[in-house]
Amino acid sequence: MTESINKPCPKCGRPMTCMEKGRYWCADCRINYYDDDDGPVTPVPTHGDTEEELVDHPAHYGGKNDPYEAIKVIEAWGLGFHLGNAVKYIARAGKKNPDTEIEDLRKAVWYINRFIEMKEGKE
Repeated sequence: MTESINKPCPKCGRPMTCMEKGRYWCADCRINYYDDDDGPVTPVPTHGDTEEELVDHPAHYGGKNDPYEAIKVIEAWGLGFHLGNAVKYIARAGKKNPDTEIEDLRKAVWYINRFIEMKEGKE
């Protein structure tokens, strides 16, 4: 259950949304915060991304300054859902979590196979 609360965001000062006990979300800053009741709220740790990049340009997809960031390539090439997801999983394989590199590549293959089946009229 989510509810608006009077606890202000430390960055912008606007009220945050309580996502669950001890965890808050600022929609304006797009940042998750912890509150352990022993001090000020603190940002939820990310995978090395800055607060702004967490949503807009995560490092595991290339990052804001990378001309080959996954979303930029997908949009520039007009790949659509299936092939776009395949490119996304290939681009991030092993970067978001090194332990799931093979899983990411299998997901890319799954999307490619599904696209082929669709094109061949099997789906």
